[in-house]
This record gives sequence, C-alpha cells and structure tokens, in this order.
Amino acid sequence: MASDTLHQSISQTLNQFLHSYLHASEHNDASYVSAALTPDCIRHIRPASFLTGLGAPADLTFTPQAYQEVFAGEMPFAQTKSVQISDVTIDTTARKAAATVVYVNEFVDDGERVTMEFAFFLSFGEDGTQITKILEWVDGGDCPKYQAKIQKRREKAASAGK
Repeated sequence: MASDTLHQSISQTLNQFLHSYLHASEHNDASYVSAALTPDCIRHIRPASFLTGLGAPADLTFTPQAYQEVFAGEMPFAQTKSVQISDVTIDTTARKAAATVVYVNEFVDDGERVTMEFAFFLSFGEDGTQITKILEWVDGGDCPKYQAKIQKRREKAASAGK
C-alpha cells in the first residue's frame, strides 16, 4: 500500500476512533466505541496508579466487547459532549498513531460537565482501517473523580430500583 494511502487510512481510522465516544452518546449506542477495532484488539489502560486508585488490577485490559459493556453502563449517567484532538502523530512504517484528546462529558441528571484528558497510542492492521491494539493513558486528576461520580449515580439508581 502506498505510504500516502496508508497515512490517509490510519488518519481516518484514528479520527473515527477518537470521535466514537461522541457518536456513541449522540446515537445512544455503545457499539461505536468498538467499530474501528479488530475483534481481538486489546485495550491497555495506564497509568497503573490510575487503575489501582480505582481498586482495579494494575494490569487491567479490555477486549472490545468488555470495554463496550463498561461504556454502555456509563451512558445512562453521562454523555460525551465534545472532543478536542491534538498532538497527532502517524507512523506508516510501524502502522502506529498517537494523539492527545480532551473529552467533555456531561452528567444527565444535573448537567455537570467534567473535562478529561487522554493520550492514545494505537496500532493498526495492514491497511490502516482497523485498530489492533490500544494503549490509553488516562488523566489521573479528573478521571478518578468522574468514575466516582458515575459509581455514586449507579448506586443511587440501584437503590431507587429496589
């Protein structure tokens, strides 16, 4: 595949993936977060301190289906409202891309907005149209607070349903 064509494919797939959270919220369909991934793509979450701070194993990984289920569980409580992408780097020889992203999520019940930052390091298949591996570096400041707020809303919803 010509380098220019591969670069374009990787760029399109990268943008599809980074906007998938917004599209999932707009369409109320968590499958958008897996649409650009191969079925065997593994998502690695870092840093380990973020995971252990949430009580998760330091080496936690997700399959596309497992991550999609986690995301679907958050959707009744918060929706992604905007995406700002920067620092994009694409390496066609290694079939990799990286980008930093700022997502603004809004809680459904009270309209509170939370801004979270991520860095994504992605590996791509042969033609650049699917992601084969994700390393997601999570904002250690606001993401734990966001997750705690999601958990509180889950507990409130569960107790209301009893």
